[in-house]
Amino acid sequence: MSGDREHDVQVLIDRIANGESIDLDEIPEALRNTPQVQRLLAIARVTQGLDRNQGGAPPAAPAETVIGPWRLIQLLGSGGMGEVWLGERSDGVVEHRVAIKRVRTHGQRFHERLLSERRLLARLEHPNIARFIDAGIDASGAPWLAMEYVEGMPITEWCAARALPVRARLQLFQKVCAAVEHAHRHLIVHRDLKPSNVMVNGDGEPKLLDFGIAKLLDGSDGETTVGALTPAYAAPEQLRGEEVSTATDVYVLGLLLYRILAGALPETRSSGQLAGVLARINDEETQRPSMSARMASDNLPYPATALSGDLDAIVAQAIRAQPQARYGSVPELSADISRYLDARPVRARVPSRWYRFSRFARRNRAALALGIAAAIALIAGTVISLQQASRAEREAQTARRELARAERVSEFLGSLYREHDPLSRDAAVARSPQVQMAEAVARVESELSEDPVSQA
Repeated sequence: MSGDREHDVQVLIDRIANGESIDLDEIPEALRNTPQVQRLLAIARVTQGLDRNQGGAPPAAPAETVIGPWRLIQLLGSGGMGEVWLGERSDGVVEHRVAIKRVRTHGQRFHERLLSERRLLARLEHPNIARFIDAGIDASGAPWLAMEYVEGMPITEWCAARALPVRARLQLFQKVCAAVEHAHRHLIVHRDLKPSNVMVNGDGEPKLLDFGIAKLLDGSDGETTVGALTPAYAAPEQLRGEEVSTATDVYVLGLLLYRILAGALPETRSSGQLAGVLARINDEETQRPSMSARMASDNLPYPATALSGDLDAIVAQAIRAQPQARYGSVPELSADISRYLDARPVRARVPSRWYRFSRFARRNRAALALGIAAAIALIAGTVISLQQASRAEREAQTARRELARAERVSEFLGSLYREHDPLSRDAAVARSPQVQMAEAVARVESELSEDPVSQA
């Protein structure tokens, strides 16, 4: 029975690989409910969505060179939805360059998506979001929109080209967070926060681009855009075709931060293919930027250990598989980064006493250094004082010994002279000097035997 099931699953895999549409009613219920088949069906839904959203090959040039007040100059890029052209004012009123997005085909779904993006952009006004400038319908009846043209580099390339340190990268990323937060306040989820959609201009300011697959949270845009996503930068719920929310952007921001810091995406995203990413999505939480930084081809201007600890924990919190386990909002993610920059305990880590003290020490390095220097000076002064006191005590003891020695010698010599004093001697007649000397020598050997100096 197990062999039959494995055969049926393999047949299903082959059908999905061949692009065949899968009808649920064709799959036996016992097989349909197995986790492996459920995963395959999710892949099939997304793959079919990708196929639906692919248009024909882009034309070498547009049918017209002027759209509204804009003259098309150069094709900047093309994708599943359409093309982006560099344009400039054609009426000579003012020199102004814009990025003009046009749909590739005349299909209704593409027109609706472009019109939806125009509505989204019109609601946003933020210094780190490319501004909406103009929109209209071209001669063929296809809609177009003109946005602020950002001449710069993707955020990852900008960081690498300038060898930015960790702090500068985090501060740049926080500006991206502010732009995404602004979109969320207007009930818009971006859902495609890959590096090419975050350009940094010549002033070093990041600009958020391309709301082509953004979705309104108020329900006014019910289209599912799972087929237009980028698998390498997509949240688990996007890959599975499930409902998205602001937590989706939190996850993708976590992936973007991972790439900015480590110079590479998690190893689970190495394939870049939807099926490969989905197969390893549950292992994503175990990935750490510090691990990837050790193996990254980019020459990072800081050691991989600079990412260990707080930054590893912040990224891990952002890319939890379950939306409710991530940061509750983009401001919460940005706030934890601010705590790291201010050397305060981050909420993504367990606040042990040692951890809190280490952050206090890092935050108050100057004060602690002065305190430690003062303590060392105090200890050194105390040691010196004790040494001097000990030396003084030794000198006092030596002086007392010398005084006692002098008193003993003086007393001894005095006893010799008392022999010749009629008032102080005991005998009536003094002994001869020879006898006294012999007795004195004997007394020296007996009475001063413990003091060789006095004997001498």
